[in-house]
Amino acid sequence: MLTNNNSKAVDCGQTTSVDPVVALSNKSIELANFEGFIQTDRPLIGKTVAKKRYECSNCGQVTNKWIGQCNICKDWNSIIEVDLTHNSGVSTINSPGYRAQKLSHISMEDSSTRIKTGFSAYDELMGGGLMPGSVNLLGGEPGSGKSTFTLQLAGGMAHAGLKVLMVSAEESIMQVKSRACRLGVVSENLWITPETDIEKIITEVQDLSPDVVIVDSIQTVGHCQISSFPGSPPQVRAVTFEIINLARLTGLTVLIVGQVTKDGYLAGPKVLEHMVDSVVMFNGDRASMLRTLVVIKNRFGSCDEIAVLEMTSKGLNLAKDLNRYFVESDLYSQMVGTCFVPTVEMQQVHISEIQTLVSKFSGQNPRRVAEGIDSGRLLILVATLEKYCNIKFSDRDIFLSVSKNNKMADKVADLSICTALLSSFLNKPIPRGTAFLGEVSLNGNIKPITMAKKRLNELHKLHFETVLGNFSENDFKLYKNQIGMIKVDRITDLNKAFMGL
Repeated sequence: MLTNNNSKAVDCGQTTSVDPVVALSNKSIELANFEGFIQTDRPLIGKTVAKKRYECSNCGQVTNKWIGQCNICKDWNSIIEVDLTHNSGVSTINSPGYRAQKLSHISMEDSSTRIKTGFSAYDELMGGGLMPGSVNLLGGEPGSGKSTFTLQLAGGMAHAGLKVLMVSAEESIMQVKSRACRLGVVSENLWITPETDIEKIITEVQDLSPDVVIVDSIQTVGHCQISSFPGSPPQVRAVTFEIINLARLTGLTVLIVGQVTKDGYLAGPKVLEHMVDSVVMFNGDRASMLRTLVVIKNRFGSCDEIAVLEMTSKGLNLAKDLNRYFVESDLYSQMVGTCFVPTVEMQQVHISEIQTLVSKFSGQNPRRVAEGIDSGRLLILVATLEKYCNIKFSDRDIFLSVSKNNKMADKVADLSICTALLSSFLNKPIPRGTAFLGEVSLNGNIKPITMAKKRLNELHKLHFETVLGNFSENDFKLYKNQIGMIKVDRITDLNKAFMGL
């Protein structure tokens, strides 16, 4: 005789019908559609632990006492008291499907099955689509268009015949309906709930049995057994754990929308990024129509991939001609202090325009103003030019800007910046159709070019005639018949080459 959790006798020799019970949260939640689960005499609920601690609501740093400023993120008044009085035990699922298996016996038939969202750029980033049973995180700044993007994904999957449930914890149902009508994604397979309690959301999932669930956003969903407010690190951690358990047990595909802090990091504990299967950052300036999708983590595909999207009145579309978003001057014009360079962001190549102005200063100290690049980088390049090229900038104001307020972190643009500074200082225009590539070191050397193939292909496509840089012999062999290449090893070579142009 065995005894189950309800202290009822069960005869070992008889077939007993037992309702399936799976603990998806600290309370046992009954899944009516699951079969084969057998209750054991192990208690599903552990003992209650009364404990308190202090956590930073910004970065999740844990401390033993309250302090005014977080030691990690340096944010003031972000330390909150967290009551950890909740159930500490976990349930045990006694099912043959969840016992240890030999790795050689596991079938790979379903590994190639992907859920197509209908948004080809996103599907390619994710390795061909969303993996069934995966939990995917989409992060981005407020107002960047995350809700619009996820609604487009939901509409694409719903039109493909999948049942999609949207948990709109931030917006009202009427707001979502109005946006769905504008985007043209209203479908009979698209469901929506404004619920913010994770246990009620799980109940909705049980009743509806959707194929995909989209939660917007994870910071507005709460767990009733955690005393802190929704969005705090304990709440985000607990809610995400419940969602991951639900996905693993049911094969449900989940897309979570996450907010970011003022520093651009995902809000909540850092463990959130470790728990999910993929992390994609949705970036973009509200003043610009461009949006970028950057893959930070992907267990089912490659990382460091990027897609550039364009925001329109009908939603987001793949941006085809990137150069018109990054360049405001004529690529083939001859201008003083303006240089063009193919820059790489993740795996995406586009032309950036660098504008400089060097003029006599009026005042006690010359100014160094940089927009679009790190100001410290500008100071280093100016000092390098002064030392090795005998150019005196100490009595000049220097202003540098990357066109259209774009941010540029690619150090291969160093040579173009130096060329633009020399052009403005000497008041000599840079010849049309000429590009400069290379990172400048502190000793005046020009480093070999990274990802030269992609950069040269972009220049050739745009009909550039000449490019200067520290190219390899292989680059010369591949592109000598397509574009004129001049090898420069040191910053002094740039000075000589520029003087001769």
